[in-house]
Order: sequence, then structure tokens, then C-alpha cells
Amino acid sequence: MGNLVLALAVTLLYRSSVRREPRRLRLGVYLVAVVWLLFGATTNLIDALLPQGALGPLVVLAPLPLSVLVLAAFVVADGLTLMRHRGRNGRELLALLIGLVLVALPVGGVLLARSHVGVQTGLAALAFLVSFYLGLAFLSFLAYVVSYGRSRPRADPAAVVVLGTKLVRGRITRLLEGRLDKGIDEWHRQVVLGHRPLLVPSGGPGPDEARSEGAAMADYLVERGVPAADVIAETAARTTEENLSLSRQVAVASGREGHLTLVTSGYHVARTSLLARRAGLDADVIGSSTGGRFPPRAVLREFVTVLTFHPWLHVVLLGPAVALSVLLARSI
Repeated sequence: MGNLVLALAVTLLYRSSVRREPRRLRLGVYLVAVVWLLFGATTNLIDALLPQGALGPLVVLAPLPLSVLVLAAFVVADGLTLMRHRGRNGRELLALLIGLVLVALPVGGVLLARSHVGVQTGLAALAFLVSFYLGLAFLSFLAYVVSYGRSRPRADPAAVVVLGTKLVRGRITRLLEGRLDKGIDEWHRQVVLGHRPLLVPSGGPGPDEARSEGAAMADYLVERGVPAADVIAETAARTTEENLSLSRQVAVASGREGHLTLVTSGYHVARTSLLARRAGLDADVIGSSTGGRFPPRAVLREFVTVLTFHPWLHVVLLGPAVALSVLLARSI
């Protein structure tokens, strides 16, 4: 019963937080906690029906290795996908190795702990806690991706901003084409609703590009039927953060005040929404579909980048793990 009450309380906290601000990574933590608590409640119920109460330890332990396996599966899938497309080289083999190491950490921790040697026991505790921390952090990130993906953009934005990505020999790639088509669809949706937002393709020239992404994107939009008067390119941004701030300046300079709708690739939505909130930008983010070969590596890259947003939080949370490991190493 206690787990069910806690699950209900966390669910209410999640719903309240979504209404206030859907662009918080903690929402993913709430969702993982709810699932974990419901798993515990179910396990307790089954445990009460069994004569020997054999399932009790699963309440705490089972989700931990599962979270590590999910993260490891993404890393291994990334390596296998790229090996099929590019053959065997260092980067792809490294991805496979990292995935195997993630699986090996808790297994190695068990073997080290059985040695009953102080240093090895301390290393075992550290392997357990770090791998489980990364696994739960990854599950929380995925849960946030799902949570934010369910939100719908508000009507009547001041501008629909399409975030750029690298051109290939000055041409729009399929990935960027997907973002632009999604931006056109959203612009048309707003027009049907009786609004006429500005459409801002955003992106400066890359180090090996003679033309800015924004200019090439603007041509694409006009060629696809968007009136040239409704398209103003942002042509200086070199990072996602600059895409957001400079596109906002373009909208304001054009007399468009209000929230923005940002369009990017589906895997990039979560990080973009968090960056928009960090920048104090009132914006909704929507994503376009990507090819099947992008998601594993892209999701992992986004996860690693999001981890860097709060370095001191990770230090604080992992500090007790390091302290416990040192204590075990000295006490045995």
C-alpha cells in the first residue's frame, strides 16, 4: 500500500510540474520513480501471496540492472548499425566495447565483492553505483523525451523557427529536408487556424561551407510555396544556443512578439527544449522524423550532452558512492 500511495503522490507531482513548466529534466525522474514504485507495489502483492516471500529483494534490485542493460543496448545497437553502414573501424568497435563494459561493470562488481578484499570490495561498490547511476540517468532522460514528446505546441506563435544542420556540398540533406518540411507543415497549420507566423530558417555557414544554412533553407521554403514575405533567414548561428537567441532577435526585429515554435529533428527535441528554458526563451519544440540509422548514436549524444548541463549535481549525487567505496576499501 505504501508504494501505491507514493506512486500516486509522485504522479500528482509530475502532472503539476508539467502544467507549470514541461521543459524540466526532473519530469523524467518522476516518471521513472512512478514506474519503479508501481513495480514495487506489484512485487509486494505477489510476494504476499507466496509462502516464502521470495520476491522481496526484487523491489529494489531488479530495475537497477535493467537500466544498465537499456543503456548498454543503445550503445551496442549504435556500434552494430554503424558497422553495417561503414564497416569495421575504431569508432564502431569502441561503441561495442563501451556497451560490453557497461554490462561488465555490475557483473565485475559481483566478482570483486566475493573476494572480500578491501580494495576490491571498494571497487565493486563503485562499479555497482556508477553503472546504476548512469543507467537510471539514461532511463530518466528517455522518460523525459517521451514526456515532452506528448506536449503539443501552442497556437499563434510569433515565429516558426527551423534549426539548421550541416549542408553537403551546399545542398540540403535529407535530415534537414525533414526539418524544413515539418516547419512548412506547422506554418500551414497555423495559417489554417487563422494565424500567420514568420518562418525563420536558422543557421550560419559551417567551416567548409561557402553559403549559410539559413540562406539555403530559405530558398527551399520559398520553392515549396511559402511566400517570400513570410520567410526571413537567420544566417549567423553556429550552435543551437545561437540558433535560439539570434532567431528570437530576427522575430523581434520583424515586429513579431510572443512565443516561438522551434522545429528540429526528433532526437534533438529534448535537448533543444532544455536549452530554450535555460536561455529564458518562451518556446515550444517539435520534431521531424529521422532515418532509422540516426537514433541510437543521436540519442546517446543528446544524453551525454544533457549530462553536462548540471556537472555539480552529478558530483553531489556520486559523492556518497565514492565515499562508500573508500570506506569499504579501508574497513575490510
